[in-house]
Amino acid sequence: MPTPDQPTDDPLVFLDDANHANHADSPGLIQAPKGDTVKIMIVDDEADIHRVTRYALHDYSFNDKRLEFIDAYSGEEARRLLARHSDIAVVLLDVVMETDDAGLVLAQYIRESMGNTMVRIILRTGQPGRAPESEVLKKYQINDYRNKTELTEDKLSSSVTANLRSWDDLMKVELYRQELERIVDERTHELKRKNRELLALNQEKNEFLSVAAHDLKNPLSIIKGFADMIGNDFRELSECDVVEYATTISGSADRMFKLIKRMLDADAIESGELQISLASINVADVVRKVIADFESVAERKQIALRHILPDGNAFALADEGALYQILDNLVSNGIKYSEPGTEVLIRMTSTSDAVHVEVADQGPGFTAVDQKRMFSKFARLSARPTGGENSHGLGLYVVKRLVEQIDGVITCTTNPGSGTSFRLRFQTCEQAR
Repeated sequence: MPTPDQPTDDPLVFLDDANHANHADSPGLIQAPKGDTVKIMIVDDEADIHRVTRYALHDYSFNDKRLEFIDAYSGEEARRLLARHSDIAVVLLDVVMETDDAGLVLAQYIRESMGNTMVRIILRTGQPGRAPESEVLKKYQINDYRNKTELTEDKLSSSVTANLRSWDDLMKVELYRQELERIVDERTHELKRKNRELLALNQEKNEFLSVAAHDLKNPLSIIKGFADMIGNDFRELSECDVVEYATTISGSADRMFKLIKRMLDADAIESGELQISLASINVADVVRKVIADFESVAERKQIALRHILPDGNAFALADEGALYQILDNLVSNGIKYSEPGTEVLIRMTSTSDAVHVEVADQGPGFTAVDQKRMFSKFARLSARPTGGENSHGLGLYVVKRLVEQIDGVITCTTNPGSGTSFRLRFQTCEQAR
């Protein structure tokens, strides 16, 4: 029995199939045919049939694509070639080869085992009595049934044309279906992602309302209480009483303002609306301003606000407003969570490539669980303010995001029960170039 590897002197062997071994990119998906050819597989154990078929179709083209022939001389060889060529359009299949029903077995393998319903199968037999046409067409999903002795060049061309048109229509429908399925999958994935985002936003909204309701309730109650006292008893109040009440109202309003500002800052950072402008900033000046702003706060809680600063200036690439807010949050937290009689240390050092700022306290520190959540939004940690101050879980979140916005680095060292140290690093202008 001849095989494709046996030498031949026949000049009608037009195409070399040795290099046509395309693999499907994705198992289970029909692949669109590539290149300028349409693949036809000839499965027959007679070499003459292969040569005659090639000759009859050697000038044939379909949709401006020439035919590429793939030769198999047995059902077993056809299986191997079908595994390598997922885009075969038509199989010209003999029935009797290595066994009397080898072609029928192959057809059943193509349809059932491979699940390939696209390829058009034209059954060609020299012994039609062995396989009744109606039975074969129905049982093995054969697309055309031809007797070799009656298959002229015109009839072969007509049969191939009809089946190629059918295959082409099926391919278009299948590729459209796959594209639609891909679009649906993408939309479904996008909807799931949006749904997760909406759930997260809803959770965030609930946390926001919870924080707002809790942290705004007390200052609002204080404001209303003292305002009512002034309104009801103003004739009996001394000037000192009014000033004291007004100061209390102002302090409560300040706490409300800071809470709302931090919430708005967090939202602006998250939405990308916060305006950041990097420039050469004298970090020493910003540190000194923060120290001055918190000296009276620390003094009221009997906490020593100690600082170690180098002489002169220390410039870094940063945004002045963002840098102030970062230090404001860290120093505020250090004082808020420290007991009277302790100290909060602010230390600044500079090198040729960076400016370093450390804010260290002697407070309760962070537990292992706290350390995993400390930079999360609305994180409620185990430590509690020591002077009745509000804690809304936004300070460290804002700090971390702002540090990232100005290309800085923040690290934390903590020992539960013995304090926490936050270290900031900002590039100098020369290093950032």
